Order: sequence, then structure tokens, then C-alpha cells
Amino acid sequence: MPNFEVAEFANEKENLISLYKAPNETEFLIHLQQLLKEYNGTLPGDSIPNFVVSEGFLILIVLTTFAMGLATDPHRMLQYIKKPIGPLIGMVCQFGLMPCIAIAFISTVPIGTFEALVIILYGCAPGGGFSNIIVYYMGGDIDLSITMTMLSCVFALVFTPAWLQIVPLVVNSSYAIIIPYKEILVTLAAVVTCSLFGSFIHWLGKRYDFNRRLKIITQFMAATSVILFIAILIIAIYKFYPVAIVTQAQLVFSAILPFLGFTIAYALSSCVVWILKKIGKESGVKASQHLTIGVETAIQNGRMVNAITLALYKDMMFENAQTFFFPLLGTAWQAVFGITMAVIVRIPCINRIIKDGREKLQNEMNEEEEENKVNFES
Repeated sequence: MPNFEVAEFANEKENLISLYKAPNETEFLIHLQQLLKEYNGTLPGDSIPNFVVSEGFLILIVLTTFAMGLATDPHRMLQYIKKPIGPLIGMVCQFGLMPCIAIAFISTVPIGTFEALVIILYGCAPGGGFSNIIVYYMGGDIDLSITMTMLSCVFALVFTPAWLQIVPLVVNSSYAIIIPYKEILVTLAAVVTCSLFGSFIHWLGKRYDFNRRLKIITQFMAATSVILFIAILIIAIYKFYPVAIVTQAQLVFSAILPFLGFTIAYALSSCVVWILKKIGKESGVKASQHLTIGVETAIQNGRMVNAITLALYKDMMFENAQTFFFPLLGTAWQAVFGITMAVIVRIPCINRIIKDGREKLQNEMNEEEEENKVNFES
């Protein structure tokens, strides 16, 4: 966040950053002036460069997707693309369900214009890479997770701008929405390149029998990614919270979105599979795939939203204060969601269902691979 010059205001002691409603601009500037006086003309986070947070999250995406690529079988990714029932359900949830939840929230809850804007932007930005780590520690289908992450990055080039065209119809804002094609392309390049490279190494590991070493490397890199994620998140909160306007609406939405998105996506996926089964069509989607679709739907790309809000309000401290911190708040709740889900799936009865589904899927895919080999040889 850029530095700003603030005019002198009366030294009036008030609780300005409210959890219930946003302060007006004068109140906010008084609060900011008090902070500057308290910290001798600087803000607590000014000593931390912006790139530590922005580039730190990009490095995290690269590390995470490469690590998860090492655990991804390219043949299974190809099978998901050939029979894309799971990915298609996921894309509908990511690009249809989440934006609708955001629009429904801002339509029913009385909130300010800038808060409404950042909430709907957040709902229209799927992906982010952290979902792969959650799926990995939940014991979900990492092959489907990586496939969906790559597809969501590709489809984001079309669907995210399309949803952003609807924003002016829902939010009363005089600012033109800037489509962050650069951020989308950077994320796409990082995710696809690192995932495919990691998956290629996985294939080499199976071919030349060093897969066990790859599993150890994957476990180490996954743990490193979690530690790095928590560290960057703490740094970001420390840097930006003193000048952030955080309201009750932001807290509520950021807290419920991952859990609500997961629940609805899981239920929708289960319903689609049930309907297909009733009409005599086997989907091949098991419990671990339902979990994966739910997690991929629940996780949003806060980095992309930050890029949009910075472009919109680059030199506007008050507007920036209402929008820039929300994606970080959402990311923090995503971490809570991930930890919660990782604990829940350790419950014996739930873990057994996931494990059975994963074993059935493994057997089906192995049988299909054997059939393909026989057909190829014949």
C-alpha cells in the first residue's frame, strides 16, 4: 500500500475503526493522523516493502503447485480431461456458484459501496493454489485438484472478466473495473508450468523407480509451503491492518464463504452423480472427488483481488483502506477452513469413506490403464 500525506486534524480520541460500520473519510483521516503521531511520522508496517507480500504469495504459488505436481500422475490428469465430469462440476461451482453467493450477500446485507465492490470481486476470483495443499492434507484427489486448478486459471481469462462486467449493475460505483489480465496470466503461467513440470518428474519417478524419494520431497515441500503461507499472511496482516477498515460484514462474509462454498459444491457434486447414476450413467466420481471439488470451490484468489483494488484506488487512501485488507482477511479464513477440514477428515468414519473411495478410484484407473495397454499392444 502506498504512503500518503495526511492533513492536520484535531487531536480527537475516538474508536474509529469499527467492526459494525465503516467510519467516514474525516474520521478515518483523524485516526490515521493519530497513528502517524504515535509512531513518529511512520506507520507500523512501512518498514516492510510491498513486494515482500505480493511476490511472496507468487513464490508460494510456484512452490505449492510444483510440490503438488510431484504428487500428480499425468495419465490421470489426462483421464480427467478426457472424461471431465468432475472438472465440469467444479468449473460450474467456481465460476457460477461463488459469484452468485457474493451477489446474494451484498444484495441482502446493508454495506458500503467499496465493501460491496471488493466482496463481489473476491467472489469472482477462483483459484489461488492454496487449495492443492488443503486437498493434499485432507487425503483428497490431488490429480483432480491440480487439473481443476489449471483449468480454473485458463477459464478465468474468460469468465472472471465476464462477471466483472456485471459489477457496475450490482454495485453503485463510478470507477471503471480494471481487468487484471497480467495477474491472471502470471498465475496461469506459474500454475501450469510448475504443475506440468512436477508431474513430468512424477512420471520419471515411476519409470525409473525413484518415486519413494519424490514422496519424501513432496512432504517436505508441502510442509514448507504451509509454513511460508502462514509467515507471509502474518507479515501482510501486520503491515496493512493498522490502516485497514474492517467491518462486521467483511468478517462475516470472509468467515462463511469457504465453508458455505465447500458445503454447496459438495452437495451439488453428490446430487449430479446421484442423478447420473439414476439414468444409468456411471460418473466415476467418488467421495474423495466430492471433497476435492468442494475445496477447489471454497478457495479464492486474494492476490488477484488485491491487484484490482490497487489499480482502482492506487492513490486513494480511504477507498483503499476499505478494500485492500479484505482479501487478506479472506485468506486467513481460508487457512482456518483448511485446518478445520484436515482435522475433520481424520475422524475415523469419515476417513474410512474417503479411503474406500480413493481405493475404488485407484482400482478403476489401474484397470483402465491395463485395458489401454492391451488395446495398444493388439
